[in-house]
Amino acid sequence: MKEFWNLDKNLQLRLGIVFLGAFSYGTVFSSMTIYYNQHLGSAITGILLALSAVATFVAGILAGFFADRNGTTVMVFGTVIQLLGALLAIASNLPGHVNPWSTFIAFLLISFGYNLVITAGNAMIIDASNAENRKVVFMLDYWAQNLSVILGAALGAWLFRPAFEALLVILLLTVLVSFFLTTFVMTETFRPIVKAKEEAENIFQAYKTVLQDKTYYILWVLILRPLLLSCNLIIFCLFIYQIVLKQSLFLVLKSMDNGCLRFI
Repeated sequence: MKEFWNLDKNLQLRLGIVFLGAFSYGTVFSSMTIYYNQHLGSAITGILLALSAVATFVAGILAGFFADRNGTTVMVFGTVIQLLGALLAIASNLPGHVNPWSTFIAFLLISFGYNLVITAGNAMIIDASNAENRKVVFMLDYWAQNLSVILGAALGAWLFRPAFEALLVILLLTVLVSFFLTTFVMTETFRPIVKAKEEAENIFQAYKTVLQDKTYYILWVLILRPLLLSCNLIIFCLFIYQIVLKQSLFLVLKSMDNGCLRFI
């Protein structure tokens, strides 16, 4: 904790925002697969999860591009999108009025905004840290994300069935705190480099250099494996829900092929 209090105020705020965001993700997002399966079925759930993954990927690309030009403005914009999504999620799950489609749109907005905040926040770490404390910052960032997800998932598993609306309220409160910290407390750390002749660069040109880097592909290999494992975990959760909670005797495990579960 001593290392944390010795950090720049913006870095402390960034770690706090990460903790709140990952905590809210753990409370609600960890159970949304079951939610969609209950209301829309497993086939549509798979499509919605794929769309969410695409939105997350696009948000990361956009945030990386604009954070290099606008600094913490991207984080403020991301928290506004999260706030709109949280309000829509609550409105879509009022007692007696549940709309899973608008709920999906709401969580798509929250996911998109969250990834804007996280990606732009990573750029802010580079701006506000130095060579001496950068390792500590990323270590604390790692622990903040993992610890908050564990705590959030435990709370979400406890309240999902009896009080799903309460989880949405918790989500809204965490987004409100993040919005306040990002908009009114955090200060700008981005210092653009002024060039005499600066050519206009679009997002495709900006990522061209990255795509040509061999190290980038090595990192992708390291990243794709846990993504595949998480995909299998989602399918396993659906399997447990169908067999144990719904007590369906007709849905049985057919085979295991390359680590992927298949059902009939």
